[in-house]
Amino acid sequence: MSPRKVPPSNHDEKEFQCASFVAYILINSVENVRKFFEDRGLDYKQMTPSDITQIPGIQELFSSTWVDYNKAAEQFMEEKADRYIERALKQ
Repeated sequence: MSPRKVPPSNHDEKEFQCASFVAYILINSVENVRKFFEDRGLDYKQMTPSDITQIPGIQELFSSTWVDYNKAAEQFMEEKADRYIERALKQ
């Protein structure tokens, strides 16, 4: 993950982009993710979607574009979700 430029001064601290929101949730929910961010001096506010894929333990479940996201998510849920849910419940 590369360093990011500081956001403009008019940046609203209460606004999240998708990737920064995901990173924020992970940092506050998963200890090894929090440590990963702390050890590298990373800031969740500067995360991009491609950065999220670099966090240890992250798994890509499916690929899509904004245009076909609903279809891809629905297909994933129909074909593969049970496998991931069962594994999560066993942990």
